[in-house]
Amino acid sequence: MAIYNTTTPFADNYLIIKSRNQEKLNLAELKSNSLIHIAEQATLELSIGAGEYNHNIHLVLTKGAKLEILEQEAWSGTINWTIDLIEPYSKIKYITRLDIQADSKNIITVNHKSAYTESQIDSRYCLTTRNKLTQHTIIQIPEAITHCEATQSAEVLLLTARPQIQIIPELRVATDNSNASHGVSIHPVRETDIFYLMTRGLSQSKAIHLLKNGFLEG
Repeated sequence: MAIYNTTTPFADNYLIIKSRNQEKLNLAELKSNSLIHIAEQATLELSIGAGEYNHNIHLVLTKGAKLEILEQEAWSGTINWTIDLIEPYSKIKYITRLDIQADSKNIITVNHKSAYTESQIDSRYCLTTRNKLTQHTIIQIPEAITHCEATQSAEVLLLTARPQIQIIPELRVATDNSNASHGVSIHPVRETDIFYLMTRGLSQSKAIHLLKNGFLEG
């Protein structure tokens, strides 16, 4: 296993996901300041359930390590992620499918510190209330690091007036020998879609519920 020198202040909790293990964790199981080292060829699935968080999570991926983060239920508070891909063939996939029910702030920093690393940030949100949604994604690929793949996308379906949204995609790519992309789309639910479903016998609330689930699960 690679030795990773870090000055992280996240010393409350230190975990090692050992080689070739496939582990599952829930964020609620971790202390608010945690450092997780995913060893060579190991796999970690980290899920985020309902709750209130004020967490700083630092994840370090070595050769061939795989990390999947799943936001499954609405939560409140702030989560700061630092994800370091320090050796080749390490991969991070961050998937969000949330109906926002409370103020939440998510800051995701992915550092490609080695060639042949991959990151994917894929977010979908439904906003049915005036709660505040903040997402700031930072993907960094230095000049000397090549052959990386990095994508970021965020889609928001609005079901409320005067939404409070701040989505900031930030690419810091200093090389021409890697592929990186980002995109954000925010759009209201179409009244014609609601009307169509209501003409088929659904109530307005059930029609909205169906559209919301179709967006999040599609």
